[in-house]
Amino acid sequence: MTLRRAAIDRWFPLGLAPLVLLVIAAIAFALRFQTVGAKGDRERLVFWSFADPHLAVYEDLIEDFEREHGVEVEARNVHWRVIGRRLRAAMWSGEGVPDLVEIPQERVGSFFSGPVDQIGLEELTDRVNELSPAGGTIRDDVIEPRLLAYSHRGGIYGFPHDVHPTAIAYRWRDFEQAGVDPATLTTWDAFIEAGQMLTRRERTPGSPTDDRRYMLSIDELTCNTFQTFYAQRGGNWFDADGALLLDSDLCYETLLWYIRMAYGPDRIADGAAPFPNAAFFQAIKEGYYVCFICPDWLTKNIEDNLPGFGGELRLMPMPAFTEGGRRTSTWGATMLSVTTAGDNEDLAWALAKHLYMNDEVSRRTFAEMNIVSPFRSTWDQPVYAEPREYWSGQPIGKLFLDLAPEVPTLTNAPFVPLAQQRATSVVSEVASYYRVNGENGFEAYTRERLDAAASYIRKQMKRNPF
Repeated sequence: MTLRRAAIDRWFPLGLAPLVLLVIAAIAFALRFQTVGAKGDRERLVFWSFADPHLAVYEDLIEDFEREHGVEVEARNVHWRVIGRRLRAAMWSGEGVPDLVEIPQERVGSFFSGPVDQIGLEELTDRVNELSPAGGTIRDDVIEPRLLAYSHRGGIYGFPHDVHPTAIAYRWRDFEQAGVDPATLTTWDAFIEAGQMLTRRERTPGSPTDDRRYMLSIDELTCNTFQTFYAQRGGNWFDADGALLLDSDLCYETLLWYIRMAYGPDRIADGAAPFPNAAFFQAIKEGYYVCFICPDWLTKNIEDNLPGFGGELRLMPMPAFTEGGRRTSTWGATMLSVTTAGDNEDLAWALAKHLYMNDEVSRRTFAEMNIVSPFRSTWDQPVYAEPREYWSGQPIGKLFLDLAPEVPTLTNAPFVPLAQQRATSVVSEVASYYRVNGENGFEAYTRERLDAAASYIRKQMKRNPF
């Protein structure tokens, strides 16, 4: 051992290798500190989103915002399954809370379970009443149901990213061969009648392939399909005051209708291959499903998953429950919120407006994701009127914009996730009962299951004093 090595060992007895690693770490830390220090001269905003396509659209606009305001914006992708939990954990710990965050609608209600001053999201009523560059106020420019969806106890806590009106996508050649004119399917009664002609519940004897087909795809794994119908009729899990509506007459009547349509002896629907399973797309391609409920965002999923199927599908408004009634519903949504933990809520709000109230974002969001903007002032852009070759030359943007003003309001409340879980169980239980027993005791059983689910939820609600 050399004298130099011996001296090092006396000074740092753990050895030379750990000392080298320690020196490297110290240098790296110093360089990082120097870099952060250089950026630290600028204000910094942290923005979370759960969707890579959203961030891709925002990228250039964020750079423009940074230059204009002399700030740094750190945009992060947080998976949609965990973004709600991560945000709550950050709020509880007081560490790492973003200034701005996009939240899926189904996770919004969980932030409303405590006192108003502990929600952690800025109340935006005064901000949406600001003047809009398009004239009037920002609130005047937005589709109202989307603002109401992010309201709680009289306050608005989210800025809408989208509208997500629903249409019916259909295999137009099947309609044509059966002599069905989609323009005549203005009510669900007419749709079901046409479905009797197009549905083939049993395999044709002697057929070399399984040639069964159903008029409509449904989801048996969640309550999404049922909720879409329920919302179309104006139904909600909770009213604006937070009262539970799962056992309401409207929910009960809609569930009876849904089960008979989807599970009865003359059923026209099937849930063997629900979205987003790969089998769903294959079932559309092979003709197992003739139609499916299609919000604007799902059209892009179809294009991506069935790239060789262009020209085989078209869209039409959803049939109404009564003649002249609502011809759409809604499925899915995203809100943008400013958190109260940041140091500069005004700057975060400026970024929110820059990203959402922007013609270029509106254009690219529809051009790249087929999602229509909730801001009416952006609807005159040519991209919405462009015929889409994939959709048999239809200008699907115009169709969705025609439906957008009619989307129903979906209220949010702390126990919405629990209501959705219980509704999923009830739909499954009632469907299983109907398969075995038919009409015998069906209505009484449906009422009993809804009442039991509602009773359980109300017990949980009593434990929350807020």
